[in-house]
Amino acid sequence: MVLGVTQFALADKATFNHSDWYFLLNDSPVGGVSLGRYLLPKKNRSQQIAGQEYRLHQSLGQYCVQTALNAQTPDAALVFDYAHYPEKISLLERYQGQSGWLKLDKICVTSPVEKQDALVFSICDQNGNAITDSEFSQRLFSLSAKVQSLTENPPLAFADLIHQQIGHAKQQIQVENDALLKTEMLRIQAWAKDQMQAVEDLILEIKEEMRAKERELVTENDLARQINLQESISKLRKQLRKARNELDDVQDEIQDEEMHLLKALRAKTQQTMEEEKVFLIQWRIV
Repeated sequence: MVLGVTQFALADKATFNHSDWYFLLNDSPVGGVSLGRYLLPKKNRSQQIAGQEYRLHQSLGQYCVQTALNAQTPDAALVFDYAHYPEKISLLERYQGQSGWLKLDKICVTSPVEKQDALVFSICDQNGNAITDSEFSQRLFSLSAKVQSLTENPPLAFADLIHQQIGHAKQQIQVENDALLKTEMLRIQAWAKDQMQAVEDLILEIKEEMRAKERELVTENDLARQINLQESISKLRKQLRKARNELDDVQDEIQDEEMHLLKALRAKTQQTMEEEKVFLIQWRIV
């Protein structure tokens, strides 16, 4: 899939070597991206080849992803060539000689504080039976394919499958977002508890030291020692006032953090989810 996306986006800007899994960038579409050899992701290489590692999360990779996402994708029939693929893919081998349908939808989640996208694949065979293996689409698009005109319509069961897949994906997004918010709430609570406990422990420690010195002052007969004890008690009172002020500051900071979190939570409850069709294909594996 990385190769396909990259080759599509850089069709007129790079030369691809499929046997050694690299491409030569001849014309950079992104500022700051150097020309030269880029190594496509591959677990094992037959030989060491000099070049820059290419990844989709980098600026050049992101350009390729966005170019592919913005491409016009009319419904089409694709014939995937497994017979000439150099490696064995058991998952696809089971479907060799068969056909089916594949639709990719994008769910756009929007709220006042953020925006996120999720991709949802819906796949069935020629009889409308769902193909639920999460690797099927990735493996399928690793094959070369020929585009043909689409002359059939998907089975009725495929529409139900798409509705089910999108509904499940939306529910999963909601569950994950709720879990993230809960984790953030627990983090704030734990942080608040730690902050409060540290200052409260300090106040308790100062109070205990003051009581000890006050008891000692009552029983002390030496005037010089009494003066020293009284000075120590005065210093402790000052420390106690400072610690109490710190406690007030901590409580204010905690309240600010909690209000910020509540504001984010309210914004999250205003989120909307919309699905957008990316493409629909009828697939056949030969």
